[in-house]
Amino acid sequence: MKESELTEKKRRFIKRTYFGVSDNPLDDVNPFDGWDEFLAAKVKDMNWGIDPDAIKRSKIRFAYNFNQILAHYNVSLALEDILVDLDKDTQTNEAMINTWADKAVFPSDKTGTKAIK
Repeated sequence: MKESELTEKKRRFIKRTYFGVSDNPLDDVNPFDGWDEFLAAKVKDMNWGIDPDAIKRSKIRFAYNFNQILAHYNVSLALEDILVDLDKDTQTNEAMINTWADKAVFPSDKTGTKAIK
C-alpha cells in the first residue's frame, strides 16, 4: 500500500471513531448529523458544556473514552495528545483528526512492513 493511501486510511479510521464516540449516548458532544458540517466545525462548536469546569470535565471524560476505544483496536494515541488538541478551540475537527492520525501508532506501524513511497 502506498504511503498516501495508508495515511488516508488512518485518517478515515480516526474520523469515524471520533465522530462515533462524540455521538454516543454517554458523551453526546457532537451536535452534527453530517460529515461535512462535523469536519468543518471548530472544536469549540461541539457541545462540551456551558461553564469552564463542565467543559474541562467533559473533554477529559471524552478523551478517556476515545483513548479506550482506540486501544481496543490496538491504536495508541496518548491521552495527553488527545487533551492538548481538544484544548485548541479554534482548530477544526478535520485538522484535529489529521493531527491525531499523524501522532497515533497503528498496528501496521508496529510491523516490519513499510509503506511504498
